[in-house]
Amino acid sequence: MRQVEDLKHDSYMLFVKLIKESDFELRDAIISSMLNNLRYPNLVTFYFTNLILLIFTEVDNDIVHEQIVRYFLKSNRRNLFERLIIEKPHPWGTLYLLDKLFTDQRYHFEDKPFYKKNHELMDSLTTHVLDFVKIAEANANPEEE
Repeated sequence: MRQVEDLKHDSYMLFVKLIKESDFELRDAIISSMLNNLRYPNLVTFYFTNLILLIFTEVDNDIVHEQIVRYFLKSNRRNLFERLIIEKPHPWGTLYLLDKLFTDQRYHFEDKPFYKKNHELMDSLTTHVLDFVKIAEANANPEEE
């Protein structure tokens, strides 16, 4: 996979500028559109996953980061669990994004003030990720009858 630093061309930077300079409502609509495109492995999922990761590195605004995470939890939880429970298609883009945010130190996700101060959010995200992993593992290794 390409590095986030390699993705700083015009279309990505246009979105980054929109996120930086927009008000809360417009930013919410943009974030909603981006997160709704995280699905199975394809170019659209690749584009928006990397765009969100780029926002976490380029936009030095914890309010924006928190808005992304809160929208993610609010809107996608039920849909993601429904997609994980069935055999296919899995929400690959969402799982990949969560994995990168939690494991890649470039994003300093666990150092974000909103993450440290909001224990409810931290617990919800941790539970969210662990539940995804359990369901994905169960689907990957079904018990033979």
